[in-house]
Amino acid sequence: MTYNEYNGWTNWDTWNAYNWLTESEGVYNSAKRTTGPTELRELFGEYISGQDGIDLDEVNWDEVYEGLTD
Repeated sequence: MTYNEYNGWTNWDTWNAYNWLTESEGVYNSAKRTTGPTELRELFGEYISGQDGIDLDEVNWDEVYEGLTD
């Protein structure tokens, strides 16, 4: 993974994935019900994949999951 901090997140892809997951109440609620980073990535792939050119391999899914469960 490339470390290139963006707005306090690991990188742009991580920041943007979190934004997409929290933008819609339905997707946000589904994301909050996931049981871990792997399931969260799968959910993202189903609902949002391909948005804004997000590289799923560059997203720090642990960080996104932590952000949703804090």
